[in-house]
This record gives sequence, structure tokens and C-alpha cells, in this order.
Amino acid sequence: MRNSQKAGYLFFPHHYLITADGTVNKFRPEEAVAFGEMDNYDTTISVLTDITEEAQASLEVVLNALREQYKGVEVIE
Repeated sequence: MRNSQKAGYLFFPHHYLITADGTVNKFRPEEAVAFGEMDNYDTTISVLTDITEEAQASLEVVLNALREQYKGVEVIE
């Protein structure tokens, strides 16, 4: 979160944050624009995660739920 503030964001710029222990935190509504540093940012759902096994397992759960909700979605890592 501090890095987001240092970068000049007034809010956490991602929709989801998955911490090292695998906890999923939702910060923004999926229909909200997250941040503008990538192509198609206005139609992107941003998930920031740690690289632990627990976080990766939670990431798969989140991605599967998003794939189910948004049929035909493209996942970019």
C-alpha cells in the first residue's frame, strides 16, 4: 500500500490483493477502473499477489471465479 502512495495513487490501484498467507482482499469494485499503466486498463481487473504457495493457490481460486463470471476473459500474467 505504501508503494501505491509513493507512486501518487490516492487509493490502492488494484481490484484484489492476495497476501503471502493466501488471504484475498478486495479493494475495488470490479467495474471500477483500477489503474492506467497498461493497455485496456478500463476493461481490466487487476490482481496483485505474492509468490508463496498459499498466495498462488488463492490466485487460482480468484481467477477461476472471474473466468466463470466473465466468460471468454483473457488472463495476462
